[in-house]
Amino acid sequence: MIIAGVLLGLLIFVLSMWLNLRIMKKARSMPPQEATKYLVVRYVIKIGLLTLLMGSALYWSGMKFTLGVLGGMVFGILLFLVVSRSNRTFFEGLVKDQGKETERR
Repeated sequence: MIIAGVLLGLLIFVLSMWLNLRIMKKARSMPPQEATKYLVVRYVIKIGLLTLLMGSALYWSGMKFTLGVLGGMVFGILLFLVVSRSNRTFFEGLVKDQGKETERR
């Protein structure tokens, strides 16, 4: 049960990072005040959904599965930090648009 939780945690981390990148890329083309509002609202929604997901996992699947999910998410974060720290261009490539310059209003 823990292995399934870890795998689900890694999947949640990957989806969360993908969503973060999409949100940041979209906010880059907005005026600063609008971008700030957009980012805050999206992050609060994402955190609320993750909290609901974790609460549901705990209720329906038990503590071992939930700890596995948390462990998978933490492992994904640590892996991302190690890769982005050792290879700076990796992180910069994720945030930047490939070959496209966006204008700031």
